[in-house]
Amino acid sequence: MTSQNKIFWGIAISLLLLAAGLRLGSLSNRPVHTDEAVHAEKLGDLLERGEYTYDPHEFHGPTLNYVSHAVARLRGHNTHASLDVIDLRLPAALAGILLVAGVLLLRPIGRHELLGALAVVAVCHELVFFSRYSIQEIFLVCFSLYAAIAIHRTFASPALSSRWLWAVLAGLFVGLAHSTKETWVLCLPAAAIALGVVALRFKLRPSIKNNAATLLGQFALALAVATVVAWALLTNFGKNPAALGDSISTYGNYLRRAAGDAAAMGADRHAHPAWRYIEWLFYSPAKGWLYTELFLLVLAGWSFVTGWRRSKSLSPAQCQWRVGLGVYTVVLFAIYSSLTYKTPWCMLGVILPLCILAGCGKIDLLHKAKRTGQSTHAIATGVILAILAFSTIQAYRASFIDTTAHGNPNVYAHTHDDVAALGKVLERWRLADPAAAHTHIQVIALGKDHWPWPWYLRNFKRVGYHTGIDTTSRPGQLIILMAPFGQIDALEAQLIQHLYNAFPAGQKSLYVAPNLPGLPKRMRLRLDIEMRLYVPLALRERMHEALAPAKK
Repeated sequence: MTSQNKIFWGIAISLLLLAAGLRLGSLSNRPVHTDEAVHAEKLGDLLERGEYTYDPHEFHGPTLNYVSHAVARLRGHNTHASLDVIDLRLPAALAGILLVAGVLLLRPIGRHELLGALAVVAVCHELVFFSRYSIQEIFLVCFSLYAAIAIHRTFASPALSSRWLWAVLAGLFVGLAHSTKETWVLCLPAAAIALGVVALRFKLRPSIKNNAATLLGQFALALAVATVVAWALLTNFGKNPAALGDSISTYGNYLRRAAGDAAAMGADRHAHPAWRYIEWLFYSPAKGWLYTELFLLVLAGWSFVTGWRRSKSLSPAQCQWRVGLGVYTVVLFAIYSSLTYKTPWCMLGVILPLCILAGCGKIDLLHKAKRTGQSTHAIATGVILAILAFSTIQAYRASFIDTTAHGNPNVYAHTHDDVAALGKVLERWRLADPAAAHTHIQVIALGKDHWPWPWYLRNFKRVGYHTGIDTTSRPGQLIILMAPFGQIDALEAQLIQHLYNAFPAGQKSLYVAPNLPGLPKRMRLRLDIEMRLYVPLALRERMHEALAPAKK
């Protein structure tokens, strides 16, 4: 290995280790989100009964479930109750690391540019945060990247045998993307437009190493592999044959959801104006910090312009890739912005090519400064290192400090820290009191907003979930009441009336707030949802006794 190769791989491995540290460290440092709790429930079904049924209306595809299933089994966890947060988040973290490593396969952008792109992707705060989050998005972006690399190699690889292999891999990753999340299809028009612009700008003629028959055969092979992969995963290996067809018909459901159909969305809480992504990406002030990707935007814009102008310092392939990535980023951003349905994680497919372009822009700036003079090069190096340090600090803050803070643009409809704190106290009580696990618990939440409580109460045997006060049933021994701040007083009044009427004269039970140790008197499910607890007086005394520190 030459000294240059040693330096290259030394830097690359260091960046991969940095990426791994940011994605794997302290995975349980924030409460479980609603989506994570739902996926945990699905994972429990797969672990305990081998059941997975694709739902064309909700929950997306099963790749997250299957990877999580493998991780949980390897860690010796075989039931929903035995799962922990690491089981939920480690699969996404591994996918995030695999995504970073995939950047090293983008050889056409240039050798130095690979390291620049690798550095930016490794510390991008959105890519770090959602690699620590049990949702499908990081898997989707990872599979899409590898699919794009495999498709390019199918056309560009010099050896015929390797082109067939890349065709198989292209089918594999397209099948995985299709089985992950329905929004993968939004990449297709963006990619088609990007390829068209590149062809027109650089006056490209079809130059394919394969003849028409070979090309058709490779396409058929890739399509067959993609179909088999999607069929196996979506149908739970043949147990639900209709799922493959459902995965196509589902696009009607998601098109209505994306357009803001409240009936398809279930609620309008994800409906946002067209400019919301601009705010999340470029101006999101938090306490003591401003979250912004403006530096990446400027560097990516510089990179695109140098490619568009066919800079003499770049090869034709480098120019073409920069223009293609730039157009793809802009078109995909426009598509997502035009949809009423918006969440921060939907932007990951836009952020990845933006990071790659920004990494190329950093290297351009260094090369241009080096040609200008030594002092200019030193200044440019300092600026690039400062931007990299800013991004690293930003990633650390987002995932380790502002984990649930208002102002962190990645924190969206997130569970409040109070829920995790209460969950820990209830688990301590369960372990200290043998009878606690069989306590009748009622979770009452307006609008079916009781998640993520099924996760935190998974070890309790008698838990009921209600959307209002059920006057036909006997009240629970522990009642968790949740509603928006403007509605919880009225809901509490209904509960008090029910508690009074539920018991005959002489047998009425006095329900009080438990005031459990270490918890605030006023608690929240999320920032806009208040949470109140009620227990019979006798149970409160028993809980306090079980939770009291052991006497020496």
